[in-house]
Amino acid sequence: MWNSASKDGLSLTLMERLLTDSSADHLVRMLMVQYRMHSSIMRWSSHQMYSDRLIAHSSVEQHLLRYFFLVMSATVTVFGFCFEADF
Repeated sequence: MWNSASKDGLSLTLMERLLTDSSADHLVRMLMVQYRMHSSIMRWSSHQMYSDRLIAHSSVEQHLLRYFFLVMSATVTVFGFCFEADF
């Protein structure tokens, strides 16, 4: 099924087609500012997938889980070591 679909031109998604079609440049725009992740977490995806073009909005760039209701400090175990962490 996959090979026949690919032969019929169905191996690319609509978004992939738009991204490779230079006449559709006005239809595609990268969103540069993300509003969900701390800048340290976002840095990896920005580097790996967006050529370091993604930035964290100032409202979330330094957010920690401890800033949210009902999230408290906890003991965390990483590689056999326990430590107190503020999320």
